[in-house]
Amino acid sequence: MNWNVYITLLQRVGDSFAQGIWAFVALPTYIWLIENHSNKAVGYAQGIQGFAMAAVAVPASLMADRTRRDMVLRLFAFVGLGGCVAFLGAVYIGKQPLSLLHIKTDTKLVAICGASALWGIYTAAQPVVESIFADSVPTGARIGLYSTFTALTRVAICFGPLGAALMFWWSGNVWEVHVIEQIMLVGVGLSAVSILPMFVFNDDKTLGADSDAYQELLTIQEEEDEPVSPRWRVLRGHITTNSIPWLLAGSDIIIGLASGMTLKFIPIFLLQACALDPITVNIYTFISPLLIAAIMFSLPPIAKTLGRVQVLLLLKCLGVGLLYWMALIPSIWKRPLLIMSVSLARMAFMNSGYPIQKSILMDYVPRSTRARWNSVDTFMNFAWSGSAVVGGFLIDSAGFRITFFITAAMQTISLVFLFALLPVVPVKQSYSIRSRRATQHGSRRGTQHGQGDTGRCFTMDELDALTEALLAQEPRSAHRISEPC
Repeated sequence: MNWNVYITLLQRVGDSFAQGIWAFVALPTYIWLIENHSNKAVGYAQGIQGFAMAAVAVPASLMADRTRRDMVLRLFAFVGLGGCVAFLGAVYIGKQPLSLLHIKTDTKLVAICGASALWGIYTAAQPVVESIFADSVPTGARIGLYSTFTALTRVAICFGPLGAALMFWWSGNVWEVHVIEQIMLVGVGLSAVSILPMFVFNDDKTLGADSDAYQELLTIQEEEDEPVSPRWRVLRGHITTNSIPWLLAGSDIIIGLASGMTLKFIPIFLLQACALDPITVNIYTFISPLLIAAIMFSLPPIAKTLGRVQVLLLLKCLGVGLLYWMALIPSIWKRPLLIMSVSLARMAFMNSGYPIQKSILMDYVPRSTRARWNSVDTFMNFAWSGSAVVGGFLIDSAGFRITFFITAAMQTISLVFLFALLPVVPVKQSYSIRSRRATQHGSRRGTQHGQGDTGRCFTMDELDALTEALLAQEPRSAHRISEPC
């Protein structure tokens, strides 16, 4: 396995474990408690993190596409370490009244918001990490590796809440500020350690042309026996493979705007509306990534049979349907086992399709623009974080039920973008490949004799095997587009 793949795995697994301790349950409940049960304060901190992330994401991605990505990552690693120091300082600082821009606040909330801004800048580097990871994985081998990679990070996330649950158990299983501060100190310290691998990424160990997008390597064709309805033929006149990244981005941004209004407040929902204790909430957060990982591991063979977009749509529809159930039948909130089961299933369906979506994106964008397209994830996080401000106000004024319903309605709109992918991302694909030598010599002979260049067609499984063979025999071979089979 490539060096950068190992480093990405080490960094992301360590970061996921550490943030599982402090960022998902401890931080929002800590803010909620010290700010007199204010959801608005939680929204402010999350929104500032999102704004900082969005402000830096595009410049960072453009820089990474124009210069060495490993140098960009080292710069952001220093910012991340600064964010960790700022969070530790925010825990220790005293709470004093403060007026900032005619807004009444306090020193502790301002310190947390400042630390969140630094952390947002640091997380803007994650698209660059994913780009150097994609550059280090052969084309055609991404869906399996993305699924494994994402599932392992989800498993790492779950052990963070498990550690937090043990600390709550040791402290009496109560929602108390001093207990959460201890959890914050441990989690943020581990986050600082997880940043260190970012200093050893190496651009010289990427695969170059062997990781190019399909458009740069080969021609993608549907199987001849795959039925194409007249309706799809009409859509194909307007939607091409060049539309795929834009459709995925549109879906992501709408889902980010919708999910931000509720996701950051789920621990508070379980605490306030469902009256669950700290250990139960952390066990919920422990189970969630495990369930997501289990579904992720099962998806690649299903996606190869049913189609990647088809599976992605099925998962999203199930997740949105369960959120409608949570919104329309609030009586289940007082039944802990049922509400936790429904919420966990919804979370799993909505998030387990991520590696499939990422594999589609990386297979259809050129290597030279991957960092820019990966920055769309940061915009989704910005939308997710920015809408948390709206979510805080909405929950305080209208309650969780209305907020859940609005979230589900917006997620329903996002499905339109995924449906538009059906005519351009086939269920089964075949590929025509020819080497540089064939491009330079064979096509010239074909032109002289009035014949087009012919290439061999490959299925997805055959392409995976061929890619491994080509890498073993000629690691830096460059392939060019061939005519349709």
